[in-house]
Amino acid sequence: MRGDTKTKISQEFRSLFENIIDGVVVADHKTKKFYRANKMFCKMLGYRMDEITSLEVKDVHTKEDLPHVLKQFKRQVAGEITLARDIPVKRKDGSIFYADVNSAPIMLEGREYLMGIFRDITYRRSIEEALKKSEQRFRSMIEMTSDWVWEVSSKGTYTYVSPKVKDLLGYKPEEVLGKTPFDLMPEDEAKRVAALFDDIIKNRKPFVCLENTNMTKKGKKVVLETSGVPIFDEEGELAGYRGIDRDITHNKRIEEALRESETRYRAIFENTGTATMIIEADLGIYMVNAEMEKLTGYPKSELEKKKNAIDFIEKKHKDKVREYHRLRIIDPRSVPRNYELQITDKKENIKDAYLTVDIIPGSTRSVVSIQDITELKRKEQELSKQKEILDRTNKALEHKLKELNEAMGHIKKLEGLVPICAHCKRMLVEGKNPRESSSWVSLEKYITERTNASFTHGLCPHCMKKAYGEMDKGKKK
Repeated sequence: MRGDTKTKISQEFRSLFENIIDGVVVADHKTKKFYRANKMFCKMLGYRMDEITSLEVKDVHTKEDLPHVLKQFKRQVAGEITLARDIPVKRKDGSIFYADVNSAPIMLEGREYLMGIFRDITYRRSIEEALKKSEQRFRSMIEMTSDWVWEVSSKGTYTYVSPKVKDLLGYKPEEVLGKTPFDLMPEDEAKRVAALFDDIIKNRKPFVCLENTNMTKKGKKVVLETSGVPIFDEEGELAGYRGIDRDITHNKRIEEALRESETRYRAIFENTGTATMIIEADLGIYMVNAEMEKLTGYPKSELEKKKNAIDFIEKKHKDKVREYHRLRIIDPRSVPRNYELQITDKKENIKDAYLTVDIIPGSTRSVVSIQDITELKRKEQELSKQKEILDRTNKALEHKLKELNEAMGHIKKLEGLVPICAHCKRMLVEGKNPRESSSWVSLEKYITERTNASFTHGLCPHCMKKAYGEMDKGKKK
């Protein structure tokens, strides 16, 4: 009966020995020679069964690894350990795989051996190695990123804090571990953010770009932008949150400065006396001022982000405006900054306009100022007509004046006191010495030299009577 039981146990052991999924080898703990192995062990190493029994421990390990392997073998024989981890094993072809080796003493045929169970961990090891490298890369990225990476437990306390917290808040990571995010905030801010987090945690949902004010170790306020995702355990219960914090203090200052700047420029924009609008690259209207409303007859609500600037341009000018706008975006200097055209308002009134257009630096938007010059153009036309009339009148006057000048050219006259001799009637030449006889000339010569008059000679009745009367008297005698 006892023999039958022994045979049954031996058969069960042999069945287990041969069919186990791990490689099994039995070695003499003194000589370290292999006594027996199962099929899986042979397969693992690439040997036939008859080859295995001719090998010993040193034959299936590299020279470099052998001292460590023999030390582990000795400890297993002594019963100090049963599991030797990550043991490199050399195959028949020289390639290496890694195995965890469990050991147990075993009696076979009245002799004590050490049985080793080899589990190939090459795949697991490659996964662990990949995970290790991935973790190293992830940790390197965390330490090099400009963001503070953190993890909190389900109770909200920090369980991991990246070194970046030192740059953001002035704390070492170990000083923050165990604290809650609210411990780093001003009291009022902590209450505000805690109320937001209650809803986030209750719904187990991720959150992004949550702005919150924190205090640095030195008491300075900084604005952080926080994003996080929930972490769940194996049972699906909330285990905490993992996320990042980013310092946006500088950005907030810029935003505030931009808001102040925008307020100032909007005031200027609104109160300028010229109709002005800002247009997009596609000519869509982005912003208008009150004067633009007056000019077009449309309220802002119907203009801003609703209409296109080209809608107001008279048809004959549309193509020119489109082409100018396209070229201006490429090179503002390639097209005129100022030009005239006609626009149409809401009531379809056609108006003459003078445009000033400029690209806003650093953008594709343009600012357009429009002056209504309709009245000016009307007055210019009236002035042009009056100028034509005046030009015609001037030409007529010039012609008459020319005729008058030509007539006046024939007229000379004597003016003022003219000295004349009371006896001989000779005339004193102006500027001459009256005491000299050469300074006196005949009346005829004086007048001839100073006027256009000429003389014919004859006798007046008095002289004729005097001259011929004396002649008659002479004849009678």
